[in-house]
Amino acid sequence: MITALDIIDRLPYELKDRLEADSFFEDIPVVVAEDGNVKREIEKKQAAVTAKSGRRGVAVLVLQIVADDDFPNLGFGPMTLRPAFQVIENVELNRDTNGTHKSARKVARRIRDVVKVCGMQGLVASIQTDKPCIEPVNLGEEMGKLLKGYQVNFKCFEIPDKNMSQVQTPVFRSLMPAGTSPGSSSAAFQVVIDCATPEATIFYTLDDSYPREGNPQAHVYADPIDVPVSGFILRACGYGAGMIASWVNRAEIVVQ
Repeated sequence: MITALDIIDRLPYELKDRLEADSFFEDIPVVVAEDGNVKREIEKKQAAVTAKSGRRGVAVLVLQIVADDDFPNLGFGPMTLRPAFQVIENVELNRDTNGTHKSARKVARRIRDVVKVCGMQGLVASIQTDKPCIEPVNLGEEMGKLLKGYQVNFKCFEIPDKNMSQVQTPVFRSLMPAGTSPGSSSAAFQVVIDCATPEATIFYTLDDSYPREGNPQAHVYADPIDVPVSGFILRACGYGAGMIASWVNRAEIVVQ
């Protein structure tokens, strides 16, 4: 099953396959820019000069996905994804006898035509052109004056991950332990931590550090916490298998 977390990693390769399935790109290398560094990818793959089907001079880089949260008030709403492609043309090589003779502008336009009508059921919804759709990229300083570049921009939406959920925030309540009274030398009261998420594991700390597994000051909550002294900070966080951890509750414990 594909989750929302998988889509950002997978989408650039799906888009690469989409272009390579189109006969227009039979002589144009299509490269996924793993680290987003255009120069390094071109140097590594020699994409702008490597011959494909006997032709050379132009290449397409599929950039890593930019994502925006356009629904900040919706807990696990779909992210807006912004796929983009960069077309790199070595003008001199592209126009010689072994060149593709497909200009960077023409390639950018073909990307727009192919991807705009692309449907990817189960991955993303509603692939649209973004603004600007096609824009020039200045590669003069980075790549040399013989290279031209254009970027083609799109946007789409994740398929919402219906399995994503969050543990409810633990809540604190106090009670007097049996057999004690205010002012006694035994525990003044106890703190009970409740969580509305069934079977959640609650970690708590008493030193204001983050309540999580691996923190030596964190404890797994099982029984009411005795509070013999005042002036410490109680923090608690709930965890559940396959769920996002809860918000961290925090309270300063003061014994009157």
